Amino acid sequence: FYNGLNSYAKTWLRLVFPLYLLFLISMIVLVSRYSRTVSKLCRFNAVPVLATLIWLISSSLSRTAVTIFQSAQLDNSPVVWLYDGNIEYFSMEHAVLFSVGLLIVVFLIPYTMLLAFLPFFQAKSHLRLFSWVNKIKPFLDSYQA
Repeated sequence: FYNGLNSYAKTWLRLVFPLYLLFLISMIVLVSRYSRTVSKLCRFNAVPVLATLIWLISSSLSRTAVTIFQSAQLDNSPVVWLYDGNIEYFSMEHAVLFSVGLLIVVFLIPYTMLLAFLPFFQAKSHLRLFSWVNKIKPFLDSYQA
């Protein structure tokens, strides 16, 4: 994009772009909910679109988180970030990136587990402990369709 774009800036862009897409689609869904004109222009079911977008975003963010966590060390030199040897691992610059990557992983693990055990949760949705599954059923059904 510009002269001097390094791996650190590229990683931040890879983190921000999926969230930007999610924001745009969410805004379209919200505007189409309150405006008939926009709703007629879009003519799509928002739940499957959001589910597909979240699935694609989660895979992109997990791949970016893996690149954030990778390190390298040569002989007796300090540990550096694998994608930019000029940044020491857990330096202030990398610690911010690492904490964002850790936050992403903390949110992606329950999402992935939810999708992995989706048939079990839906089979047990009649129980009080799993009654929350009925509230997000349209969203979950879009993954099984």
